[in-house]
Amino acid sequence: MTEKAPSFGLLLFPDVTQLDLTGPYEVLARVPGAQVHLLWKTLDPVRSDTGLTILPTATLAEAPPLDLILVPGGGGINALLTDEEVLAFLAERALGTRYLSGICTGSLVLGAAGLLEGKRAGTHWASRDFLAAFGATPVAERVVVDGTLFTGGGVTAGIDVALRIVGALFGEQAAKLVQLSIEYDPKPPFDAGSPEGAGEAVTTDLLARMRPMIEARAAAVAKSAEALRRRRAARRRTVIEAHDERSSARLTGPRRTHIVRELQKEPREGLSSIPTGIRLNPSDIAERPGPRGPLRQQLIIGPARSPTGFAGGLLHRPVPPGDFPIGPAPPVDRPEGMKGRYADDQPVDP
Repeated sequence: MTEKAPSFGLLLFPDVTQLDLTGPYEVLARVPGAQVHLLWKTLDPVRSDTGLTILPTATLAEAPPLDLILVPGGGGINALLTDEEVLAFLAERALGTRYLSGICTGSLVLGAAGLLEGKRAGTHWASRDFLAAFGATPVAERVVVDGTLFTGGGVTAGIDVALRIVGALFGEQAAKLVQLSIEYDPKPPFDAGSPEGAGEAVTTDLLARMRPMIEARAAAVAKSAEALRRRRAARRRTVIEAHDERSSARLTGPRRTHIVRELQKEPREGLSSIPTGIRLNPSDIAERPGPRGPLRQQLIIGPARSPTGFAGGLLHRPVPPGDFPIGPAPPVDRPEGMKGRYADDQPVDP
């Protein structure tokens, strides 16, 4: 962590569960020099799901650079799951923040923003199965850490998550000082803080009371997951269309599908049916293991000459992310009698 004052952003919204928010707030605000921002669309008072009114300190549009973005849960997350302004804010700011955190059902909002794909994550036990709709692996733990993503179970787990974040940022000693200062030493009078501890009768009773809320959440998650799928598909189409406009050969419809399928075969197969001079867009670039982790490979359809002069039709070579050249491949002079025997000698249909 740098010497600059840490900046934490906690999302505030109507019908938030206040302890999801105020538990982590209490921990993070005790970090020396910390700036804790309560973020919402406006600076108007926000009412929690139990009636407590809380004042935002900054709008989403005016939020400063943040070291952490934390999303609490509550009944209000159902509306957030399809709130384009909030989801766009989270997706954009996630690119520049150091840590992301979801408390209770706030984890589902991170999922709706496309930030849980392939991640391990936790949430309230009654909503845990919904995580899979956003490509996450549900984990039944109070605190779940996956790289720079910190998620947790329901409500009170927010304190534990926040302490883990302080430990990650400033070290165990700093986290212990905060824990001691708030005398966080829970010894609940009943072992009923989980379905396993509470037992079947209590769990069944509570689920019956929660049924309308869970059904509404299931519908909201399904709608949000479909919207996320459509946004991702639209982004892929935009990349393909933009590439095709710049390319000498257009890859669309069945012809593009055929070429991509051919590329998935062994390098020696299918070359005679693949036109020359086509560079595929980034969505068709495979992540392949390399000596230092995943290595992007550019698939170039066209002549590729070896050091000995052999020219083949398919070249795999690593390239930096975003560096995908376009246009027809350069011509290759072939020996007399050998022309017309390579895939890259075939004309490209307009």
